[in-house]
Amino acid sequence: MKYLVILFLFFNSFIFAQQTVIMGKVIDAETLKPLSNANVFVQNNSIGSTTNSNGEFTLFIDINKNDVLTVSFIGYSTARVSLLKVDLNAQVLIKL
Repeated sequence: MKYLVILFLFFNSFIFAQQTVIMGKVIDAETLKPLSNANVFVQNNSIGSTTNSNGEFTLFIDINKNDVLTVSFIGYSTARVSLLKVDLNAQVLIKL
């Protein structure tokens, strides 16, 4: 039983170790005010979210440098950002 628990913990840490956290904020380019309920998703992937009342979002993804982060909001042009250009150690700021 002890070995089963150790094996379970090992595989769980391996699976979760490959996840990357992308945190960011979506704002209006002219007023610099946050946009709540903007759609944020990884193109060609089922992972996505909406921004909170402060325009902030968090995504947990298996990183693929070919992926494109897409942000859309009614009345604004859609923004697309290559994950190659994203500093994963800092908050992503997207202006619509």
